[in-house]
Amino acid sequence: MLYQQIARNKRKTWGLLIVFLIILALVGAGLGYLLGDDPLSGIIIALIASVIYLFIVYGNSSDMVMSLNHAQEIHEKDNPQLWLAYCRRYGFSRPSPYAPRVYYPRSKS
Repeated sequence: MLYQQIARNKRKTWGLLIVFLIILALVGAGLGYLLGDDPLSGIIIALIASVIYLFIVYGNSSDMVMSLNHAQEIHEKDNPQLWLAYCRRYGFSRPSPYAPRVYYPRSKS
């Protein structure tokens, strides 16, 4: 079941990327037509720019999610208990563990 969900998520991700490329190609065609009566040049420029952008975003997606959640990488010296629990659970071959920063509200005295 888990592998089916992973496969479904990968298909959805590639589907969204293709839809994104199509939308940007249409925008590029419109701009190419408006600026120079040549929609093909606008499509080519838009596709090149969007493919570069997609590779950057797809490669750094985990870093983006971690920064949005204000997560910090956990090192052994920072939190030995959590590090040990992580290593016992996943082993050392996994990527580095991350934990979100916890904000505690201040009490008014």
